[in-house]
This record gives sequence, C-alpha cells and structure tokens, in this order.
Amino acid sequence: MRRDILVQGAHADTFICRKLNSGVLEMKKEKLHKIFLQGYHDGLEQLQDLVDKKIEIMKLSALEIQQLQDKILDWYAQYGRKLPWRLTQDPYLIHISEVMSQQTQVDRVIPYWEKWRKVLPDYQSLAKVNKSDLLTLWSGLGFNSRALRLQSCAQAVVEKY
Repeated sequence: MRRDILVQGAHADTFICRKLNSGVLEMKKEKLHKIFLQGYHDGLEQLQDLVDKKIEIMKLSALEIQQLQDKILDWYAQYGRKLPWRLTQDPYLIHISEVMSQQTQVDRVIPYWEKWRKVLPDYQSLAKVNKSDLLTLWSGLGFNSRALRLQSCAQAVVEKY
C-alpha cells in the first residue's frame, strides 16, 4: 500500500492533496469523499492516480519555471518581511531563527533572537552555557525543549566539526 500522499483541508469545500516531495492537486470535498467511499485502500490508490496525472499536466518548461521564479522574487522584493536573520549568511544564526520561529509568532521572536546572538553568538558558546542560563535566555518563547535540543545540537557540532 502506498502512503506517500498527504491530504490537507484548505477551504470549506476544497482539499489540497500533496504527493510528498512532488506536486499538488486541489479537489472538491465531494469528489474526495466519493473516492474514499470505495474503501480506504482503493480510495488511496485512486487518489494516487489522480495526483500522478495532475503532476504530469503541471510539468513546466525551463522558460516557464524561470518566469515563475521571477514573479515570486519580484513579489518577495515588494512584500517580503524584513527580518534580521535574513541579513546574515551565518548558518548558526539562521538555524537559531528557524528553531525560535517554530510555533512562535515571528514578531515575538525578533527581540529574543537579537539578544541571543549577542549572548550566544556561535555553536561553541551555546554548547558551553549552563542549562539554567540557557532556559533564562529562552524564557518567554515557550516549548523549552527547543532550547535544550539546540544545545544538544551545538554540542554535537562542536564535538564533531
């Protein structure tokens, strides 16, 4: 049995079906329901076939891909949020921003990230900080296990690289 399809709710009457690592198919709820009335396994196979066919239709030429990329970059230049971690090329600081931004509003993350980069500017300093100071620095972001996992990661990076 194939298990590489993810079905997500989108609008009230439409679902987005994603073939993992591939493409997207949007369909009406009634059609999706009808597919699964046939039985879960048969419905999944039929859904897989629909996604495969849609992916074939969605193949783009190199020029179309370039045009789409240009439109996305133009949109981003005009509307993209200006975030401080987008101004750095430092993989460590980008990593920290990614983990802080999980399940936390970006506006709340910015001041924490700014303070973090001054107190713990690299993997070495994060690897060595005591847990109490680490959790005090993280306090207010929630999900403290993220900070502890970041420290474990930093320790592994320092040890291996």
